[in-house]
Amino acid sequence: MDQDYQIPLEKLGQLLADAREKADISQASLAETLGISEVWLSMIENGRGKPSLKLLRRLCEKLGASGILRAALYGNDGASLVREAGDPSMIAIIGHVSAGPSRIAWTDEGLPVGGGDEYVAGNADLRDPHAFALRVRGDSMVPSLRDGDVVIISPRLARVRTGDEALVQMRDGKAYLKAVYPKGDVLILQSVNPAYEPIVVPRSEIRKMMRVVDVRRRR
Repeated sequence: MDQDYQIPLEKLGQLLADAREKADISQASLAETLGISEVWLSMIENGRGKPSLKLLRRLCEKLGASGILRAALYGNDGASLVREAGDPSMIAIIGHVSAGPSRIAWTDEGLPVGGGDEYVAGNADLRDPHAFALRVRGDSMVPSLRDGDVVIISPRLARVRTGDEALVQMRDGKAYLKAVYPKGDVLILQSVNPAYEPIVVPRSEIRKMMRVVDVRRRR
């Protein structure tokens, strides 16, 4: 099915070209990796070709620029979302995560899809171009995390350890923000607030775990 994008093709192409140049990848090399012609890639970058959603996802994955996909699908111009590794630029708050299971849209690569109307400043030590932020809803993680706090998540560079607070992505699309404790074939998702019972999920139903690497407290 033909995909309608929310930004002009000229803008989309320029964002992709900028991301490729920042990644120090030639058109020829990227085209070969993707299995497309260099001519077609050049047309896309010049706004004269419209990539399929599948190709755009692959382009963004190879370039480490998931923000461009969000911009194309949700209408944000994406300028502040094209980030170099180690660049402490603004990180998009893509939605919220509540006490119970939350619904977050994911790409095929397991990264979140969503435009950001709000942003938080990144940490200079965070070198994950796919980092994103979520606003906390509810009191299940009090006092560690309070309603309105913003958590920064690193999908790629932060290993989740026992007891870490993490975003747990399930294969059915649900997501939980909990402290994680592996136990055999299951994972225990523990709230900090003792008023909430722990949630036990089979490891086979987990798609990905992403550690909370920073918190911005509600003012």
